[in-house]
Amino acid sequence: MTKSSKREILRSGGQLDSQFITPKPGPDKVLRDTPLNCNNIIDNRVINLTSPDADFNRHLDLYNTENTTFFTELYTKIKCIGSGSFGEVHLAESKEDPNIRVAVKKNGVKFSNEAKLEQSLNEVKILRILKGHENIIELKSAWSQSGHTYLVMEYCEYNLAQISEIKAMTKDEIYSYTSDTLKGLKYMHDMEILHLDIKLENILVTNDGVAKLADFGISIQKGTEYAEKASHEGDGRYLDSETLNGVKEKSSDMYALGVCLLEMSSDIILPNTDRERQLIRTGKFPEELKGDIDVNIICMTERCICVRGVDRITAGELLNMIPRHQRPAKRDVSVIVKSNDIMPNTPLLQPERMSKRRHIMKNRLADFCKRPRDAEINLV
Repeated sequence: MTKSSKREILRSGGQLDSQFITPKPGPDKVLRDTPLNCNNIIDNRVINLTSPDADFNRHLDLYNTENTTFFTELYTKIKCIGSGSFGEVHLAESKEDPNIRVAVKKNGVKFSNEAKLEQSLNEVKILRILKGHENIIELKSAWSQSGHTYLVMEYCEYNLAQISEIKAMTKDEIYSYTSDTLKGLKYMHDMEILHLDIKLENILVTNDGVAKLADFGISIQKGTEYAEKASHEGDGRYLDSETLNGVKEKSSDMYALGVCLLEMSSDIILPNTDRERQLIRTGKFPEELKGDIDVNIICMTERCICVRGVDRITAGELLNMIPRHQRPAKRDVSVIVKSNDIMPNTPLLQPERMSKRRHIMKNRLADFCKRPRDAEINLV
């Protein structure tokens, strides 16, 4: 029986005779629910990193390890939608059902020791804990093969960085996306999990306008052994002074969210130098950027970017600051994107494609950052 015939049987709900699903012996044998360590990451074996799943294990039973990876056995790559020091993220479609599209994250470097292995598995552990919340990206499955981890996640068409570069956001849009983000963040914080890399690029948006937190590669759960030794930092533009000094708390996430609010409401491009970033870390919404921005959004931003973490607002408290009558119904984001001739998950727009307003705001922030040193606020 060919592999395509086996897939047809599974797709139709039929059962395979046991003679067709006998695991292969020796080094090619699939390992299920096996404690992962560097000693058993050998050859081409597949190790299931998610909880037992009958459908997943049926795929493993059908898998032929010769000249292929488990990923290419299940999915067809469409395009790369992200890359960095962590590896690559690909948009892929299921070979069984082309209508099913997923984002597959593969770490770029093979495990060389237990520390690197633990770091790579951390995102899987965090996503398994958070599974089921509407405003957190869903992990569908994960496995390890030949020293690499593969995370299969739901695919979201857009992120807030792309949307904010297409057009200046309205007050209602800011409230809607912030409300979704805060619901996910509050759920995390209630479980003592810190994201530590909140930024517009890591807040994904579905086609029907639901915002979801993503990219938990450096997240930690407080009180765990891993959290005590984790030393990774997120994007410097979104880090508060305490995080830079090695103190990671829930307030670190709130500061980063405050910077996101500043971006969305004032339409600025965040500064690249640390001296300019310090002006945001003073805890005040720059007067030069307020313009006609909603007073409540300015207040929300300032409650997030307080100099001291203990003075910052919590996710639940900030959620209550969003007027309920101004939490609009979701809208079809693809309409916005198509009207501006932007394709989903394209790289961020080049400067020549920025809106006129973004150019103005960028210049105003540059002027703001050129203040004489004696006019700056001393930081604690």
